[in-house]
Amino acid sequence: MGGIDDALRALRGHVLSTPVRLALMLLLVNRRRIEFSSAARALGVKPGTLWHHVERLEREGLLRIRKGFTLHGPRTFLEATEEGVRETVRYVQLLHSLISAGGGMQGSSSEGRGSR
Repeated sequence: MGGIDDALRALRGHVLSTPVRLALMLLLVNRRRIEFSSAARALGVKPGTLWHHVERLEREGLLRIRKGFTLHGPRTFLEATEEGVRETVRYVQLLHSLISAGGGMQGSSSEGRGSR
Protein backbone atom coordinates (compact mmCIF):
# COMPACT_ATOMS: atom_id res chain seq x y z
CA MET A 1 0.00 0.00 0.00
CA GLY A 2 3.06 2.23 -0.31
CA GLY A 3 1.69 4.01 -3.39
CA ILE A 4 -1.37 5.28 -1.54
CA ASP A 5 0.67 6.22 1.51
CA ASP A 6 3.13 8.12 -0.68
CA ALA A 7 0.31 9.94 -2.46
CA LEU A 8 -1.36 10.90 0.82
CA ARG A 9 1.97 12.13 2.17
CA ALA A 10 2.44 14.28 -0.96
CA LEU A 11 -1.01 15.83 -0.49
CA ARG A 12 -0.46 16.73 3.15
CA GLY A 13 0.51 20.37 3.47
CA HIS A 14 0.56 20.93 -0.30
CA VAL A 15 -0.10 24.53 -1.36
CA LEU A 16 -3.15 23.35 -3.34
CA SER A 17 -4.63 21.36 -0.45
CA THR A 18 -7.07 24.16 0.40
CA PRO A 19 -10.34 24.33 -1.56
CA VAL A 20 -10.00 28.03 -2.47
CA ARG A 21 -6.45 27.66 -3.82
CA LEU A 22 -7.28 24.55 -5.80
CA ALA A 23 -10.45 26.09 -7.23
CA LEU A 24 -8.60 29.28 -8.18
CA MET A 25 -5.83 27.37 -9.92
CA LEU A 26 -8.35 25.19 -11.77
CA LEU A 27 -10.06 28.39 -12.92
CA LEU A 28 -6.73 29.82 -14.06
CA VAL A 29 -5.68 26.61 -15.81
CA ASN A 30 -8.91 26.89 -17.79
CA ARG A 31 -8.78 30.64 -18.47
CA ARG A 32 -5.09 31.48 -17.88
CA ARG A 33 -6.06 35.01 -16.78
CA ILE A 34 -8.94 36.46 -14.77
CA GLU A 35 -9.74 39.78 -13.16
CA PHE A 36 -9.46 39.59 -9.36
CA SER A 37 -13.06 40.58 -8.53
CA SER A 38 -14.38 38.17 -11.18
CA ALA A 39 -12.39 35.39 -9.54
CA ALA A 40 -13.79 36.27 -6.10
CA ARG A 41 -17.34 36.15 -7.49
CA ALA A 42 -16.73 32.91 -9.40
CA LEU A 43 -15.35 31.23 -6.28
CA GLY A 44 -17.92 32.73 -3.91
CA VAL A 45 -15.34 34.18 -1.52
CA LYS A 46 -14.72 37.61 -0.09
CA PRO A 47 -11.90 39.65 -1.66
CA GLY A 48 -9.83 39.57 1.56
CA THR A 49 -10.04 35.80 1.72
CA LEU A 50 -9.08 35.45 -1.92
CA TRP A 51 -6.19 37.90 -1.55
CA HIS A 52 -4.72 35.80 1.29
CA HIS A 53 -4.66 32.74 -1.00
CA VAL A 54 -3.43 34.72 -4.03
CA GLU A 55 -0.41 35.97 -2.07
CA ARG A 56 0.51 32.41 -1.06
CA LEU A 57 0.16 31.12 -4.62
CA GLU A 58 2.28 34.00 -5.91
CA ARG A 59 5.01 33.26 -3.33
CA GLU A 60 5.02 29.65 -4.51
CA GLY A 61 5.39 30.79 -8.14
CA LEU A 62 2.05 29.36 -9.28
CA LEU A 63 0.46 32.63 -10.33
CA ARG A 64 1.32 36.22 -11.21
CA ILE A 65 -0.47 39.37 -10.13
CA ARG A 66 -0.74 41.99 -12.86
CA LYS A 67 -2.08 45.51 -12.51
CA GLY A 68 -3.67 47.13 -15.51
CA PHE A 69 -6.04 49.82 -16.66
CA THR A 70 -9.32 49.18 -18.45
CA LEU A 71 -12.18 51.38 -19.58
CA HIS A 72 -13.59 50.82 -16.09
CA GLY A 73 -10.45 51.98 -14.30
CA PRO A 74 -7.53 50.15 -12.69
CA ARG A 75 -7.88 46.39 -12.31
CA THR A 76 -5.91 43.54 -10.80
CA PHE A 77 -5.49 40.45 -12.96
CA LEU A 78 -4.40 36.97 -11.92
CA GLU A 79 -2.46 34.78 -14.35
CA ALA A 80 -1.35 31.18 -14.03
CA THR A 81 2.36 30.63 -14.54
CA GLU A 82 3.61 27.64 -16.52
CA GLU A 83 4.75 26.17 -13.21
CA GLY A 84 1.27 26.81 -11.81
CA VAL A 85 -0.36 24.94 -14.67
CA ARG A 86 2.06 22.01 -14.31
CA GLU A 87 1.65 21.83 -10.54
CA THR A 88 -2.15 21.99 -10.73
CA VAL A 89 -2.27 19.20 -13.31
CA ARG A 90 0.15 17.12 -11.22
CA TYR A 91 -1.98 17.66 -8.09
CA VAL A 92 -5.20 16.67 -9.87
CA GLN A 93 -3.49 13.57 -11.29
CA LEU A 94 -2.38 12.66 -7.77
CA LEU A 95 -5.98 12.98 -6.53
CA HIS A 96 -7.14 10.86 -9.46
CA SER A 97 -4.58 8.17 -8.68
CA LEU A 98 -5.90 7.97 -5.11
CA ILE A 99 -9.47 7.60 -6.34
CA SER A 100 -8.44 4.97 -8.90
CA ALA A 101 -6.43 3.03 -6.31
CA GLY A 102 -9.53 2.83 -4.13
CA GLY A 103 -11.69 1.40 -6.88
CA GLY A 104 -13.24 4.67 -7.98
CA MET A 105 -16.94 4.96 -7.39
CA GLN A 106 -17.70 1.27 -6.85
CA GLY A 107 -20.41 0.61 -4.30
CA SER A 108 -21.39 4.25 -3.90
CA SER A 109 -24.75 4.15 -5.69
CA SER A 110 -26.87 4.92 -2.63
CA GLU A 111 -24.65 4.20 0.35
CA GLY A 112 -24.19 7.14 2.70
CA ARG A 113 -26.61 9.39 0.86
CA GLY A 114 -29.54 9.16 3.23
CA SER A 115 -31.69 7.01 0.93
CA ARG A 116 -34.07 4.58 2.57
